[in-house]
Amino acid sequence: MTMIPPTALAVLWRAALLVLLLATVPTSSWATDHSNTMGNHAEHSEHDSHAAHQNHANPAASPHETSPIEAADTISLELVDAPQLEPGKAVTVRFRLRRQADGKALSFKDLKEVHTKKLHLFVNDSSLTDFFHLHPQPTAKDATLFTFRFTPNKPGNYQLWADITPLAKGAQRPAQQQFLPASLAGVSPAPNPIDTTLVDEATLGSLKAKLSFDPPLQSDKASIGTVTVTNLVGQPIHNLEPVLGAFAHVVAYANNGQSVLHSHPMGKEPKGAADRAGPTLQFHLAPGQSGFIKIFVQIRLDGRDLILPFGVTVQDKAKD
Repeated sequence: MTMIPPTALAVLWRAALLVLLLATVPTSSWATDHSNTMGNHAEHSEHDSHAAHQNHANPAASPHETSPIEAADTISLELVDAPQLEPGKAVTVRFRLRRQADGKALSFKDLKEVHTKKLHLFVNDSSLTDFFHLHPQPTAKDATLFTFRFTPNKPGNYQLWADITPLAKGAQRPAQQQFLPASLAGVSPAPNPIDTTLVDEATLGSLKAKLSFDPPLQSDKASIGTVTVTNLVGQPIHNLEPVLGAFAHVVAYANNGQSVLHSHPMGKEPKGAADRAGPTLQFHLAPGQSGFIKIFVQIRLDGRDLILPFGVTVQDKAKD
């Protein structure tokens, strides 16, 4: 009888575990803005969804992105009287979500609640250093007019990504998640260049977080990201609190900020406010192209929402 060396068994078990994780976790693919209209807040792009749809073929897309859906399902984000942004000055932004097929403006009753909210909005400046995760609300007089406020900290342009799941009209058509991009102009005539600093360790107050990937990030290859949260002397933190129905929200930007992914940790989600997690959180990432990726991990500790920024590089896919 041939004996398999222990080291070989360990390798086989690790590979089997990775396959099992990828097979059981909902796939998150990249949504891409094809408009190239940074700074033009009169035009809005067609859009791709993560795990939902893709309007255009994208040669750099993740192999896990799904096929296009009918144009009747697509929604556009229309800014209303978009303000010009100034650093340190709070602004109110208003917009509508409009179905392209019939021109109908959507309200909250047309959207599915996902992770405790019907509308998630990600806002970032052109350098990818000033990031917000917001939740616009309808106005009192017009249920189809959504509004939010934020204070930009940078002088350049800002990009919006609305993450929504419109309710399907027919029983044969499941609700599909969509990302809707738009842009706001800043006072600076030119966008700030993207900060491509590589960061695998983030520190906020008395908290420290380390990010790693296994296997190392390569284009068109699935990987598992692990965030390990400790205090400043390396002691593990086990009391991470639920934030919006999950133990973390992961937002990643690639393709010079024109592609976005919104993901959550694998494993059990919190069932109540008393549930806790840590010190490790794992999520799935399958980058569609090589290059720099900015990753923001949102967690909650001691009743405070914390944003952990990371910067990583995706290598070209190894040749067979």
